[in-house]
Amino acid sequence: MNLYKYPTDDLKVPELKDFGLTTEILSAIKRIESKQGIFICVLPIINFITCVILAILNKLNVPFLAFLAIGILPGACVGGWIESFLESRLDKTPGYSNFLKYKEAVRVHQNLYRQIRRTRMRKRARANYQDYILKKKNATAWWKSLDGISFEIEAAKLLANKNIMVQHTGGSGDHGIDMRLRIENKSIIVQCKAFNKYLSAGYVRELYGTLLDDKADEAWLITTQGYYKGAKDFAMGKPIRLFTIWDIINMEPYSPTKLNSQ
Repeated sequence: MNLYKYPTDDLKVPELKDFGLTTEILSAIKRIESKQGIFICVLPIINFITCVILAILNKLNVPFLAFLAIGILPGACVGGWIESFLESRLDKTPGYSNFLKYKEAVRVHQNLYRQIRRTRMRKRARANYQDYILKKKNATAWWKSLDGISFEIEAAKLLANKNIMVQHTGGSGDHGIDMRLRIENKSIIVQCKAFNKYLSAGYVRELYGTLLDDKADEAWLITTQGYYKGAKDFAMGKPIRLFTIWDIINMEPYSPTKLNSQ
């Protein structure tokens, strides 16, 4: 359970004064905690020295392992007592309960900061990739220069960048299906046409037949140029969506919230 919550739009750094703490209280708690750390490091040395002394003073015909147990047992008892004593001192230290809340707040702050940082990095990566497609590759001329396989691969990269699960099947003889998408529980088949001309209704009829054979939930057709009116009319009322590559580039990334609201 988080003891201290932060608004995600204004991430507040925890401060001592927010928990009724001062640097003097913090220093006192740190001193006791440092003694615990020193004790944990020294205890094995004490046990080892005890065992060595017992072995040297051994006058009886007793196995060494028995002396080892005899050496560790007193050290463990003393160690438990010292640890309990230090814990009780911490509990009695003024402000210690608030210090625990402060530590929890710092942990929550660090986790939220990492989440926000990862989200911003993902958004920046998507923006950079889109900028790369639109500007660095000379946009229209570059997309129209791609052959069929290259067009499929680049379109698959774009869709994956939109938080869509993509399986590129092009070239595998999968009944003309170039990609398979998964959005929530919906299965989608995709055909890509790297044509520098408008697509007629024949291509949409072919895709519709593939959709019926495959029994997928929906079919997408992606091209570089556009569609004739007959192609759009045939797709109307059917689970078929017609895209240009520019529609995919400008598509908003999918998220469960957006999908459930559609």
